Amino acid sequence: MSSDFKDFEDALQYQVAPAFGATHLLTRNPADYPQAALPVLTTAIFFALYFPSKVI
Repeated sequence: MSSDFKDFEDALQYQVAPAFGATHLLTRNPADYPQAALPVLTTAIFFALYFPSKVI
């Protein structure tokens, strides 16, 4: 409950992700996670980085 996030859902996702072994956070708005320890990417950037041959 005590975090620097303005949005409760963003804070919840950020705290739960590493607990479940997530290595990245995917979101439409990376700016919502300015101090994230995990890489925060849009889905388009994620696929371009990790699956470049699959991007149309």
